[in-house]
Amino acid sequence: MSLLHESIDKKKFDTRVLDKNLVRAVITDAEYKQFVAKLPDDAENVQYVGIEEIEASESAAK
Repeated sequence: MSLLHESIDKKKFDTRVLDKNLVRAVITDAEYKQFVAKLPDDAENVQYVGIEEIEASESAAK
C-alpha cells in the first residue's frame, strides 16, 4: 500500500471531509457509526474552564 493511500485512509473520517465522503459514498453511514463506536471515552480527562479563567489569562497576556 502506498503512503498516499495510507494517508487518505487515515483521513476518511476527518470532520473536515466527512460529509463529502458520505455523499460521495467513500464511506457508508454504517462505517462511520462503527468508527465512532470504537473511539475511546475520554470523559475522565475533561477539564472544565470558566469564562473568568479565560478572561484572566487573556488580560495577563497583554
